[in-house]
Amino acid sequence: MISSIIAFALFLTDIIVYRQGRLYLDRYLCLMWIYGGTAVLSLIVNRTHISGAEPIYCVVKMIIPMVFTLMYVQYMHARDIRTICIILTVFAVLNMCISFVEMNANRAALAVSHISGVFSDRNLFCRFLTIVHCWLLIEFLASPRKRLLSASAALMAAIFVCVTFLMSRAGYLLYLQVNAMVLLQLGNKTVKRLMPFAFSAIAVLFVVMFYMRFKSEAMDVNPASDIGRVGTLKAGFNMIKASPVFGVGYSMANTRFSEFQDKHFRGLRNLQTIHNIYINVFAEQGIVGLAAFLLFNLSILFALRAACIGVPFVRKKVLLFCYISLSVLLVHGIFYHTMDYEGIYWIIIACAIIALRDKRMSEEAQSTVLAA
Repeated sequence: MISSIIAFALFLTDIIVYRQGRLYLDRYLCLMWIYGGTAVLSLIVNRTHISGAEPIYCVVKMIIPMVFTLMYVQYMHARDIRTICIILTVFAVLNMCISFVEMNANRAALAVSHISGVFSDRNLFCRFLTIVHCWLLIEFLASPRKRLLSASAALMAAIFVCVTFLMSRAGYLLYLQVNAMVLLQLGNKTVKRLMPFAFSAIAVLFVVMFYMRFKSEAMDVNPASDIGRVGTLKAGFNMIKASPVFGVGYSMANTRFSEFQDKHFRGLRNLQTIHNIYINVFAEQGIVGLAAFLLFNLSILFALRAACIGVPFVRKKVLLFCYISLSVLLVHGIFYHTMDYEGIYWIIIACAIIALRDKRMSEEAQSTVLAA
């Protein structure tokens, strides 16, 4: 928090003193702040239900990365995104080292052990690894010399091994999604013919690994697993019915969970977080918040997709990375809760806005030259 205050003070000083109040804004940044506004609006509407400072604190936790996103867009360019990806890769390597040590130390209880480095659980770690893998794979395929004995290939192999042993169903799905989206963009007919065989083999391996976890954790009755998550979704739907327009209040689904849960539903013991970002946003911020959330994310996603169409693979590396990474985050949202406090989500959003802005400015410059 202290670091954020210092950064924001420097940012504000720069805008006022050196930029004379000039601030770059586009429709994506405006939609970002509109989404943040729906969170505040939901709390105002539900102010009588606020019993502590937690909801206000959660709004601040969301606004901080939003301001950093605004800052990144002011000062960074598309060429800087590669540096960001290198930093993310280094962070992935450090966490994989920790994870492999944890796996070796807990071989007898691999399925139930915390083996996710500094991440809170295996799902988040898998998602982060697939995003890093996405960049490495794009860089590898775009290189004129695709050497199997290279640092990129070694890192991708390590990520595959780590994802496999993490035994996350969502992680397995995201890993296959990333590889399919990248390889299909490559446009190589031989690769497309081999994809079904390679993906089938990987899918079989993932099924076997998950079956080991299923047996170990008895996941058909585990209160923290499938049945419990269905119960939280049911509570979410009850919240939507009770307050469909403005929701029950941003970040208040947990604190008000007991009002809306079905107490006779199996598996709700110690689990009250809605594991679906779309139902969670709808429940907490109503249809107003959900519309703002979808408009914000899908407008960026569709713009990235359009920017990739018809562009040679080598020239769309950054745009493709942003497009696939944001797709991964939105798909994972079907199985996981809010991304508002996650740095990786806002980093990808910032990279996407920067890449789209630079592409648009480049096209405008070319049009001006041709017109002259």
